[in-house]
Amino acid sequence: MGIQDLVRRRLDSRTRGILEVARGIRDKLVRDSGLNASIHTLWDIGMMDLSVPARSLLDIMALLDPERIQKDLLVGDHGEESLLFLNSTEQAQFKRMIRNLSGRKLIGIREPERDCDEGSYNIHRVLQQKIQLDLDSCGNLDSVMAKATRLVRKRFPQAPRTRGPAPQKDKQLCRKYMPHVFGLLQAFTELKYTFPAMKNSKEMADLFYDAGFYIWDSNATEHEALALFDATETILNSEWVDTDTQHPRQADIYCISGLIRYSLGCQERNESFRRLKLALVIRKHVYDTMDPYDRDSHVLLENAATDYCTALLNRYEFGEADDILEQ
Repeated sequence: MGIQDLVRRRLDSRTRGILEVARGIRDKLVRDSGLNASIHTLWDIGMMDLSVPARSLLDIMALLDPERIQKDLLVGDHGEESLLFLNSTEQAQFKRMIRNLSGRKLIGIREPERDCDEGSYNIHRVLQQKIQLDLDSCGNLDSVMAKATRLVRKRFPQAPRTRGPAPQKDKQLCRKYMPHVFGLLQAFTELKYTFPAMKNSKEMADLFYDAGFYIWDSNATEHEALALFDATETILNSEWVDTDTQHPRQADIYCISGLIRYSLGCQERNESFRRLKLALVIRKHVYDTMDPYDRDSHVLLENAATDYCTALLNRYEFGEADDILEQ
């Protein structure tokens, strides 16, 4: 037996393993969903023989918020080859896709609530889970995740670099598209354990960080922000993303997640202190190596020093805090 035959047999074995895992999860999903088995059958029939663009659109919807998927999130001036079928110049094709999907009862259409609203769509949560399992068993999960992330990234504003107050316009956009970030987060969190070979992207990491920042900035639920920051950290530390441990984004995560953990109580204080110290180390490294001078890096270094010194003072370590503040 040659080397090529051995490689082929190993790949075939891995593929069978993935298919068996997906099949087992799907069977459990059918049993636990509380829906009649005939509904699952109708969905399977409805997804058969869909056109390639319509199936691609349905796959993307399976990773977004199921309750309200805005038309303006999907359709836009897309230049990426993978998203050309959703370009605003392809309105006739988009209407055919929506008519096809809704006619097969795979999605629902929500009428516009205001004159400025273009309408939106919804999809059943259980159908989303079925599609997500199909995506990885067919090897399409990575590409669909990248498309969905790109669509949300285009609409979701970036966080201010120096952690300053976010503009009101950006906060409104955050509220509008935040549910889709949580849809991506849920898919990422659930599927990374089922399918550990799933690739991660820096664009998704940045999107999760920005969403976590806006939640923290608005004084919303700390645990939701931590979930986003933890996912960001997981992606940046994965083998798929080439990010230096001294990268400024790591400091961003350590800083805000450290402050959040500090507010959660005594059991998180040690981890909070460790993260704030790491944030200061990275900020100082960035400041010492920057060329030319960058004012934002200077401001971020001072902020990190203030955060860490505040933690030191709360631990009654006045000497070290005084040394840092005098530098």
